[in-house]
Amino acid sequence: MKFIRLIVLIFLAAGWQSCSTELEVNAPYKETKVLYGVLDPTLPFQTFRIGKGFLSDGRSALDISKNSPDSSLFRPGNLEVTLFEMKLLSSGRYDTLQKVKLFADTINNKEAGGDFYAPDQMVFRTPLMQLDTLNAASQIRYRILVRNKISGKESEAFTQVPGRDLRITNPASINGEGPTGKESFELIPLLMRRTNPAIEARVFRSTHSSAMQMFFKWKVQNFFSADTTEEVWVMKSGIESNLIQAEASIKIGAGVFYDFLKVQSAQRRNADLISRRLLPCEMEVYAANQDFDNYRVVNGNYNAITQSQPVYSNISNGALGIFCAVNRKSFPVSVKLKQTEIDSINKYAPEMKLIK
Repeated sequence: MKFIRLIVLIFLAAGWQSCSTELEVNAPYKETKVLYGVLDPTLPFQTFRIGKGFLSDGRSALDISKNSPDSSLFRPGNLEVTLFEMKLLSSGRYDTLQKVKLFADTINNKEAGGDFYAPDQMVFRTPLMQLDTLNAASQIRYRILVRNKISGKESEAFTQVPGRDLRITNPASINGEGPTGKESFELIPLLMRRTNPAIEARVFRSTHSSAMQMFFKWKVQNFFSADTTEEVWVMKSGIESNLIQAEASIKIGAGVFYDFLKVQSAQRRNADLISRRLLPCEMEVYAANQDFDNYRVVNGNYNAITQSQPVYSNISNGALGIFCAVNRKSFPVSVKLKQTEIDSINKYAPEMKLIK
């Protein structure tokens, strides 16, 4: 998980110590919460990671973070974590619509090799709940409140969820060709153009959307000498950010599709491969809010060598991290390739061994 790497850099800053044995460089310990939460209304519940900064005890900060989880985690019973859903009233004040207590939980699928311990990670989760992204007035706001029941210190943050009214207004057409405004469209023939300008899709920018990105989830059926498997190959566009217009233009460079197929097929099982087939796929449009985009842009070049804390955080009162939100919508992509198109793909990406 990318956020784990970002968070460890914060912990390293707190745990940094001098090589000298004659000078005490650690300041007195000060409680610093490290919170990471991304609201996603397409999920049945919301998950937060809440840790703490720590001081070195004579070992390296990396050693502590990887082998001593208690150093970077609060005791679950010491924290009270609450998520509020609020609506702006005409008076200018907010009315609480939902107030949800989060509970401590453990996930056990973190990959080894990162800066933190694995495979277990303690997180805080909501019970099953539905976030509101349909409110026409766009006045819904979310607040996360974290209270340390031992010290009494509270930290909080606010954010808003991008609306779910994401829709394609011009689905990947070139020179006016191709259907417009439909939920299903032929995409692969357009992606196969190797010399034309970039493929462009125009997407309606929903409320509170500041950055958008497309993900293409290609379903691939593999035929081997003894078995058949299915996989999902994910291709993504660049991120379009600082959006202010009603529509966002998301582009994919000419020829990128072939490079994607070559790289993906080379990384897969090929020893006894007979052929592959592309099945109906889906395209997902992701939208992120301003808090997400600010954190991505400002902290994108954060370097552990500097031992400085990240510049941007919207968590207040003695805490670091980010509380933000994303939303997404899926669109079906039909796959009906002509033999000439299959021949073209096999020419430029022979590892595919593509068939109808």
